[in-house]
Amino acid sequence: ALSFYANREAVEYFLSDILPLVRRARPGARLVVTGRTDALAPDDPLRSDPGLTLTGHLADIRPAVRGAAACVVPLRQGGGTRLKILEAMALGTPVVIER
Repeated sequence: ALSFYANREAVEYFLSDILPLVRRARPGARLVVTGRTDALAPDDPLRSDPGLTLTGHLADIRPAVRGAAACVVPLRQGGGTRLKILEAMALGTPVVIER
């Protein structure tokens, strides 16, 4: 959920610092973020960022992860188990971890 500070900060960081670098090699690259967005205000800047697609909650994450070129996991803050890493690896999706 983007209401969790660590998730939001990670998305903002990726959009500002990483995605521009990726786009130098792949101009059409975009970031697709799965998870709840109901806490975002209608005028939240993330909702209108052209480099970002917000899917909202997905009942089944597998098609989104399987269809991705890579699963990005920024380990900048927060804690807990990063099951998204294991899920992506199980689906054969490359995982990029940024620290």
